[in-house]
Amino acid sequence: MRFASFIYLVTGLLLLNSCTDTETANETTTHSKAQVKISTIRKGSIADYLVFSGKTIYLDKTNLKSPITGYVSKVNVKPGSHVKKGDVLFEIMTQEAYMLKSNDSLMKNFKPVIVYSPVSGIINQLDVVKNSVFVDKNMRICSIVDVNDLQVKAEVPYEYRKLAAPGKKCIILLPDSSEYNAVFYNILPEMNPTSQTMKVLVKIQSQTLIPENMIVQVLIDKNDKTEKQILSKSCIMTDELMKEFWIMKLINDTTAVKVPVKIGRQNHNEAEILFPVLSKDDRIISQGAYGLEDTSYIDIIK
Repeated sequence: MRFASFIYLVTGLLLLNSCTDTETANETTTHSKAQVKISTIRKGSIADYLVFSGKTIYLDKTNLKSPITGYVSKVNVKPGSHVKKGDVLFEIMTQEAYMLKSNDSLMKNFKPVIVYSPVSGIINQLDVVKNSVFVDKNMRICSIVDVNDLQVKAEVPYEYRKLAAPGKKCIILLPDSSEYNAVFYNILPEMNPTSQTMKVLVKIQSQTLIPENMIVQVLIDKNDKTEKQILSKSCIMTDELMKEFWIMKLINDTTAVKVPVKIGRQNHNEAEILFPVLSKDDRIISQGAYGLEDTSYIDIIK
């Protein structure tokens, strides 16, 4: 009887030890996983802008003048009207015809002088806004600008003249933060006597109507354009003093390790990774890396 009890006791201990080992094994193989999103590096450069001031101007203005002395009998445009070449803008009657306008029988012998638009553009200034206005011959009656001829007169320090040479590209930044591609095309032979900056004309590559005399910023990229490793700043972790930087790089589909990095030039969204050398196939955590330790288990989400 005692022997049977002993057998039962040993069997129970063995079973208990087996369950304990199984639970321990399960505990060692079960890990909490961080939900993360991943990104990769790109090859390129980060712009390093010099910023100068400028003012918008329309160099190509067509001043339309009255061909005769008389009275304007019809005005077909308003300030800001878009016109095409050949559109009828005004009708002008001679003084004699205007005096006889109430006599229909006599008016048959008088025809108004039609004033056509010589170019396509926008009426930026209208000197005659209503009928029956008296005008002298060669008096300006309106001004037309070509929206494709918008220029910026930029103030550039002489030491940066090579960066503003004709053909060099730049960016025009408007007060509402909208940006337009532009190109330098002419350096004027004059200096600003106060700031000692040279005046350079910039051609904006845009079909948008931009007002004249607007103060804008001219951005010149002085970067050498050599290809660097560029990574989103959301991928880069740092300490409280911002002296050490690191990324969390995946070594497989479920594990990420901590990799110290050295960063270079940066902007609001991206930074250059100077060290170490990364592959374009390296997967780096872009979301969910905060607080992760070295060799963390992760779960990639789309």
